[in-house]
Amino acid sequence: MDSTKPDSRRHDILHHATQLFGSRGYGQTSIRDIASAVGMLPGSVYYHFASKEALLAAVYTEGIERSIAAVEAAIVAKTTPWDRLEAAAVAHLSLLLADGALAAIIADGRNQPIAARDALVQQRNRYEAVFRRLVADVDLPPGVQSGPFRLALLGALNWALTWYRPDGDPPEVVARDLFAVFRTNQTTYPLGSREIQP
Repeated sequence: MDSTKPDSRRHDILHHATQLFGSRGYGQTSIRDIASAVGMLPGSVYYHFASKEALLAAVYTEGIERSIAAVEAAIVAKTTPWDRLEAAAVAHLSLLLADGALAAIIADGRNQPIAARDALVQQRNRYEAVFRRLVADVDLPPGVQSGPFRLALLGALNWALTWYRPDGDPPEVVARDLFAVFRTNQTTYPLGSREIQP
């Protein structure tokens, strides 16, 4: 028996579930839809995942793991707190725009099933803790609190999902442009060949 087969099938289920949850929404996607996309019987999906909620939690967890890994890899070579936070912002937006289905699932908090909500919130908190740590290290202007700053930064980056166009600036440029708005204690913001003066 090929011991890699169960893991391969699980990967296929996660992949197709991500695409269907992202394009149709969790509520409009059935286990039968996912099984059909993978090429298996609906009952076979339950061999790998106990429920549809458990499958969503697994998709969400995989997305969070990828996001944390991307951010940690992006900041490892940066030496200053502001540069580390900027690198994290670039990694965050680049990953969101590279995988629209996964981004839609992570961003769609309103339609999360109650049965899976605690698990999803726990995973989201793990990711936000990375940005909480990075924001805590930067020297914010007087009167600017780290919590609202972090939420506003992530909100601005996430909102790009609604207006970004692939034929425009690449994600890393968009992320740096948005980040420049938040880097309020600097005198200039280098953006490739451009500079924004405060």
